[in-house]
Amino acid sequence: MGILKQSVTDSYCHQHKMQINPNQFLPPRRPLPVIVLADVSTSMEGEKITTLNAALVEMHQKFQTVHDTRSQIHTGIITFASNAQQILSLTPVENVKIPTLAAGGTTALRWEPLSILLYNCCRMSNKCQNALIFRLSC
Repeated sequence: MGILKQSVTDSYCHQHKMQINPNQFLPPRRPLPVIVLADVSTSMEGEKITTLNAALVEMHQKFQTVHDTRSQIHTGIITFASNAQQILSLTPVENVKIPTLAAGGTTALRWEPLSILLYNCCRMSNKCQNALIFRLSC
């Protein structure tokens, strides 16, 4: 009886061109924000900025291989030197184009402007519950 039932169901779906998408039965994936705070001051010139850019590309490639039905990685990049600047707002990893960063400016270790920008990045995107934040500097 099971084979007949499956055959009737397949025939009905085929005749009525019904497509079953398994994703429609899953809850929406929640964002998993990963924010990179990258030092791009002049102290990062040369090999350091090259290493930083390579690390960003490698990190992004690894993130693209993560397949989770419950969450989706969203990546954001904030650079800091003389000023803090949001380079990439929180974006689903499959839509991210990693920029090539250049070094320049003094190291601004005042955390207030950086923390305000980080707060605004999270608040505007509404995706920052349980955010992972990485500070990259040498």
